[in-house]
Amino acid sequence: MKKIIFFLCCVTGIVLIFVIIPSNTLHPITISVDSIDVVKVFRIAKPQKQERIEIIIGTYLGTPERNFYGTNPPQNLDINWTLNIGSGYTRVGRDNLAWSGAGWTGQPLLVLEDKIPYLIHGAFDYNLRKINAITGEEVWRYAFDDIIKGTGSLWYNPDGDSIDKYVIMQGSRQGNNVSFVVPMVPSFRAVSFLSGKELWRMNSKLTSSYSRDVDASSIVVNDTAYIGLENGIFKVFSPDPKLAKDTNNFKYPKTYNEISLYSKADQILHGGNLVTEASPAKLGNRIYIASGSGHVFGYNIKTGKIDWDFFTGSDLDGTPVVTDDSCIIVTVEKQYIKGKGGVFKLNPVKPAEESVVWYFPTENCSFFSWQGGVVGSAAINDKSRRNENEPYLSAFIGIDGFLYVVNHNKIDSTTKVKGPDNKTEYYSPELVFKYKTGPSIATPLIIEDKLIVPAYSGIYLFSQDETDSYKLLEYRNIGCVESTPIVYNGNVFISSRNGLLYCLGSKEITAHDKLYKVISLNVKVNANKAYDLLSKHKLVADVVTKQKEIKKSIKTIPVKVEIKKEVIKENIIKVVEERGNYYVIRGSFKSKENAERFAINLKQKGYFSEIADIRNGLYLVSCGSYKIEEQAKSAVSSVKASGGDAWIYIKQE
Repeated sequence: MKKIIFFLCCVTGIVLIFVIIPSNTLHPITISVDSIDVVKVFRIAKPQKQERIEIIIGTYLGTPERNFYGTNPPQNLDINWTLNIGSGYTRVGRDNLAWSGAGWTGQPLLVLEDKIPYLIHGAFDYNLRKINAITGEEVWRYAFDDIIKGTGSLWYNPDGDSIDKYVIMQGSRQGNNVSFVVPMVPSFRAVSFLSGKELWRMNSKLTSSYSRDVDASSIVVNDTAYIGLENGIFKVFSPDPKLAKDTNNFKYPKTYNEISLYSKADQILHGGNLVTEASPAKLGNRIYIASGSGHVFGYNIKTGKIDWDFFTGSDLDGTPVVTDDSCIIVTVEKQYIKGKGGVFKLNPVKPAEESVVWYFPTENCSFFSWQGGVVGSAAINDKSRRNENEPYLSAFIGIDGFLYVVNHNKIDSTTKVKGPDNKTEYYSPELVFKYKTGPSIATPLIIEDKLIVPAYSGIYLFSQDETDSYKLLEYRNIGCVESTPIVYNGNVFISSRNGLLYCLGSKEITAHDKLYKVISLNVKVNANKAYDLLSKHKLVADVVTKQKEIKKSIKTIPVKVEIKKEVIKENIIKVVEERGNYYVIRGSFKSKENAERFAINLKQKGYFSEIADIRNGLYLVSCGSYKIEEQAKSAVSSVKASGGDAWIYIKQE
């Protein structure tokens, strides 16, 4: 019988991990760790095994019901790592603009592969990436023809082979400098999770809608996929690459059904703004989809027809969210309607015209091209309530600049409010919490007792108090945030318009992950095997405080175990970005309209831009503010180094 003996030792700052096995299977590897320590790993050569993969967050807002965002929320917003996800040019009207980072409606997906968490994330530099969530390392990338705004979806293909066992379906904009009227705009594609190779492409055909992009995230029920394209078409198709049809240049997925999400009457009201940006949600035997034509449609899976239609008249951008009491929560933008935008809770068991449970209007407010209402999706805590006594909450952010948290199961029966038509009156839910974050089109997350809120002003972390309301724990300025975060193992993963993907949370990750990070960053070997090796030593907590446990697991050799903290030290610089009265000014304008237009342009490039003040009749537009003058000077130097002009303005409070 062959014996395998593990032992650890520490000699003059060098950590040695030995695996004593028969000589014909011994493979030494030398690893450099920040020029401080050397780890020598002797590992076992073993047969290649099939990937062990678990999809944790496999679509936008987590599930086909769009109501799961992760578990174990963070206690703070320290910066663990960042990844530069770059910039890309995209056509907006007649202009070709450079956008940085990621935005609406981008959200990472999260998958465990051999116990290692990986992100799947699309960005404005055209690339879809697979990223190691512990280290921030890029594993592979696949390039689209334009910026990626939306979130992908993962489908497990039980009959697939190694390359198409796990299929990522991802949309993008139509293609930079691609004519709107060309026959083929393949802005929705499938990519292999394991290899990053393309599996098929879908055309977003020319319709009466003025967009051929794909911002939505599909869902799969059994072996059938559903998605709304921005051309206003609801597609029912097979995600299976084996059923895709070969064309001259690529494979095209098998289509089962196509339904238009607008009518001639909608065209008269909305013109070409018939864009479907929302993702479909499943409840019972229906798929619910919110359309830019102003409708929330219910598609019957059994009959293949739309048999439920709730009409608001407005442009609907947010994705319907399914509650535990079998209702859907839908957000409404202030556009094409006489009344205010806001949020509906609908009971689709009832006929559409009788389905309203409540309506919560938000204030009208002009911001960019929006006039009010709620553009992003709502979040709920139904899947993360810690006990039966906790209220059922829903959170959303208005263009009016406020975060709202309501009890979506409790009606305020004292007053009624007017709906989007400014005539019909509805009850409203009980307001639990309200906080001014500034405008946002992203979706906040409610997980257990935490509330994570992305906005154009940065990201906020709130904690529930004893009254079931919330208090602010931390705010961090990471630039303009339009995208929606996810949570895993005490960390938040979110992208900013400043060009970076962030991992935020506690820096004190487990020693298990720290040692894995040291190895995977410094040696070109199979990182999963290194992780398995560390797992056998039970390094699942701080190594220094767990020496006795490690020694017990190594019974064959009585050796003193001592692993110094320096071995697992991480050189992470804590970035503190707080607003102050040292403003970095990029331009001054006599016209407020021109100043606002310039601020919008800076925001699109990832800056936290605003009109800082009015001096001598001029509107001063900033690209950031700082509490320390030296930080402001550094920012000015950075702007000038990139060819721009900037100066410091000290605002007197």
